[in-house]
Amino acid sequence: MGVECKGGGFLSCAQRDPRPSKGAAVIDTYGGLRVVVAHRNKLAFHHRHDEVLVVVRGLSVHTPIALGDVPGLIDRVKHEVDKWLARGTPNEPHAREAAVMYRLRCLEQDQESLDLYALVET
Repeated sequence: MGVECKGGGFLSCAQRDPRPSKGAAVIDTYGGLRVVVAHRNKLAFHHRHDEVLVVVRGLSVHTPIALGDVPGLIDRVKHEVDKWLARGTPNEPHAREAAVMYRLRCLEQDQESLDLYALVET
């Protein structure tokens, strides 16, 4: 009690999960992207049948995640999604639709500014 946890990246964190989790992206058919951190065997529960799950290889995260580490995690996952899209168009119809809609959504939203009206619309 009374010990502040600085996140799972620190070995001295009292709340640190000893088993590392994986980072992944879930792309829906509307082009939305959400970042998921879960154990490898639990990732299937975080996406629906018409969504695409992109697991980031080589990324192990101990939970709880420190608040300062979240932007880096999100950027890493987005980078892996961009690499996944650069490999070519997926074969499955729902994955192809999700890839096209994600590319269109990236074109319409300026990544450098925070437009609250654009966030409300999504």
